[in-house]
Amino acid sequence: MDDNTDIRFFIRSNFEPDFKVLEATNGKEGLSLAFKYLPDIVISDVLMPVVDGKEFCKKLKKDERTSHIPVILLTALSSQTSKMEGTIVGADDYITKPFDIILLKTKVENLLMLRNMLREKYSEEMLLKPKILLLKIRNSDFFKSHRFY
Repeated sequence: MDDNTDIRFFIRSNFEPDFKVLEATNGKEGLSLAFKYLPDIVISDVLMPVVDGKEFCKKLKKDERTSHIPVILLTALSSQTSKMEGTIVGADDYITKPFDIILLKTKVENLLMLRNMLREKYSEEMLLKPKILLLKIRNSDFFKSHRFY
C-alpha cells in the first residue's frame, strides 16, 4: 500500500512471482481490502493521503478479524521517534526508504514463517490438549454444572 505508483509497481513486480498482490493507494482502501481478503501480510507506506500507514496499522491490529496480520511499514522518516511510533501502533517491522528489496523479501518470509509456526503450534495444542468444558443447560437438573471432557 503506497500512494506512489512507482513504488507499488516495484514491490508488486518483485513479489508477484510468489504472491498474489493486492494494491491500495491509501489506508482507507487498504483497510477495505484487508477486511475483504484477509491477506497474509501487509506492506504499507507511512505517509499516505486519507488514512496514513500508522492509523491504518492501528485499525488493522485492533480489529479481531485482522489483528494477526503482520504489517511492515515503509517510510522516508528515519528518526528514532518515527520508528518508535510505528512500533507503538503495532507494526511488526519498520523499514526506511530507500530500502533493499532483498531485505524486504527476507523480512516478509521470516514474518510469514513465524506466523505459520505459531498457527501450527496453537492448532496442535488445541487438538491435543482439550480443556475442561462446562455446560449449563436450562431446565435440566441432569446437565447442570456437569463436566464434559
